[in-house]
Amino acid sequence: MQVVDLDTLRLHDLFESASCNWRDAEVSLSEKNLDDKEKKSGFLSPVPTNRMWTVPNALTLARIALLPVFLLWLSDERYLAACFLYGFIAMTDFFDGKIARRFDQVSHLGTMMDPVADRLLILAGALGTVTQGLVPVWLIVLLLARELTVSLWTIYLQIAGVQIAVRMIGKVAATFVFFSLPAFVGAEAFDPGTLARSWLLFQGYACGVAGIFLGSLTNLQYFSDGRAAIASARSSAPGSVPG
Repeated sequence: MQVVDLDTLRLHDLFESASCNWRDAEVSLSEKNLDDKEKKSGFLSPVPTNRMWTVPNALTLARIALLPVFLLWLSDERYLAACFLYGFIAMTDFFDGKIARRFDQVSHLGTMMDPVADRLLILAGALGTVTQGLVPVWLIVLLLARELTVSLWTIYLQIAGVQIAVRMIGKVAATFVFFSLPAFVGAEAFDPGTLARSWLLFQGYACGVAGIFLGSLTNLQYFSDGRAAIASARSSAPGSVPG
């Protein structure tokens, strides 16, 4: 019969316990460091609050309020000023999101106003430039068709009571559009044949086509996400029968 040393067993148990505690401490420290990195990078999305008066919301309201000024300058053929103003308005879309995530100022009002402001910015830029004859009609038709489609789909999902996450590719597509429209406006401030005009026109066409292409891919993803969210909501509804 083999004799078991009790002291050896106790030492073994203590060693096992110390090892488990050390692993738990390592995991906890790793998770804390990851959270700190996410907070510093601005990619951690806090839970939306009911606050109304925040810096991001003020920036969003300023974006909407400046759109009539852009259209006025555009109609007065102050093309260079309108170009820079549109670029400034579009740039605030990036900063309000960063500020909201970095300083925990994400709000329900902001999450509703931000996409509306984006749609209004694109709509004002598209209609303003095409009525002035600065942008090809075919590009504006494709752009507005994409915006109308995703807007109608979003309304349908809200009626269905489901929400889907914003895709990063959608933000990239909007960024390309925000680079495209003011480029067409700024090009009118330079004489034909100049390098600045040629470059701005190239930027307008290239970014416009890229924005429409990526926007179309985003629509397909939103359609897929929306259908999956509706199916999930229906399957989890009380009294539903799994299919």
